[in-house]
Amino acid sequence: MEQLVDTYCEEYYANVHNMTPKFTEELDAILPYLEGCRSVLDMGCGTGRTLPIYESLGMCAVGIDTSLAAHHIADVHGRVVIDQNACCTWMPSKSFDAVVSLHLLEHLKEPQEALKESVRLSSKVAVHLIPLGFRVDPTHEHNFETIPELLVQKFGRRAEWFEACREDSKRFGVIVLRA
Repeated sequence: MEQLVDTYCEEYYANVHNMTPKFTEELDAILPYLEGCRSVLDMGCGTGRTLPIYESLGMCAVGIDTSLAAHHIADVHGRVVIDQNACCTWMPSKSFDAVVSLHLLEHLKEPQEALKESVRLSSKVAVHLIPLGFRVDPTHEHNFETIPELLVQKFGRRAEWFEACREDSKRFGVIVLRA
């Protein structure tokens, strides 16, 4: 199991605990894939800022993250975030209709492990959003120029992916894995 390190400080999370227009734009790209889902697990949810959005759409939302700083900010805002590693959780298979991650895979040494775990945990769909292009962030293990086919090819016809661009020209990719 990959051991993650708390590389972001509480000051970082204090500045990102609310939704920004840029983040909302990215979130809007994945929401159509969650239609009809009653439960969602947000892997690497940080402070849990997306959980109230999923809940407002009628989903039971659970967040996991390994950052103690993120947990502290989540607690301050009344959001429950469980201390779990996205690559290996204790949760039973098919526990959620949907599993999502936003800006998680680029931080992992072995992102394919999180993809496999998301498929194991979802009964309908797993959706992952990753930034594309170079980003100045020392916590990134990967700077993806495109969505690496190696990450999704093992899922065969159950996998689809696309690339998009925010208003500020920052590119992102979305990986959709059907259960």
